[in-house]
Amino acid sequence: MDGDSPESQRNDSRPLFYLRGYFETVNGMDDEMDTALNRFWPLSRTKLASEELSDIHPDRWAYPDCYIFADHSIWCFAFGVKLGCEYDRCSGPVVFVTGGLPVGKQIADSFPAFVEMYLQDPMSVVKAVA
Repeated sequence: MDGDSPESQRNDSRPLFYLRGYFETVNGMDDEMDTALNRFWPLSRTKLASEELSDIHPDRWAYPDCYIFADHSIWCFAFGVKLGCEYDRCSGPVVFVTGGLPVGKQIADSFPAFVEMYLQDPMSVVKAVA
């Protein structure tokens, strides 16, 4: 079977396809938060960190190629996934976006790793920030 066929892409375990599958299947939590106060955004709300943040945020340009897909406690901080051609199959690590200083750091190697942490314990993604 061709490695770029729709069938193989659906079964591909690389991060981009997990992210795509997430949006095709779940697509966020509307305006609801989970018990750990995390909220996953629908694709229509997902955007580049530099577009979500404004000039009042000193870290606005600190997250190149990073798309915010979730926030914690009504945007105390956010979670973003780096997407770009330098990452495996155009996908990369998950970082937390602070909207201030200090600049956020990587908390998971990939979107699937982040989701796995979250599914084991929704609070674990918040604890990873500390």
